[in-house]
Amino acid sequence: LCKFEDTIGVQLKKKHRKAVLTTRRRCYYCGDVLTRRSASIDHMTPRSRGGSDEAVNKVTACKPCNNEKDNMDVESYRYFLQDKLAKGERVVFWGERC
Repeated sequence: LCKFEDTIGVQLKKKHRKAVLTTRRRCYYCGDVLTRRSASIDHMTPRSRGGSDEAVNKVTACKPCNNEKDNMDVESYRYFLQDKLAKGERVVFWGERC
């Protein structure tokens, strides 16, 4: 299994490299800079909900966001967060601003 050492000091499988580079080593959801302890790979559409294991379905996420998102797809997670905010505010994930 090929792995590479990312600049945040995390050894990742080669198939996760695109997700790390796409989000510039930040959490796709909140934008926090990732560290060795906080980094994880998230399936935007969980595999349990029919999501693929392809790179286009993966982003980097901090562990708190990944844990909170749990088994939701991106849009369900957006609605979940919007319910926590004031009415009328739209949640825009950091990765969507890039």
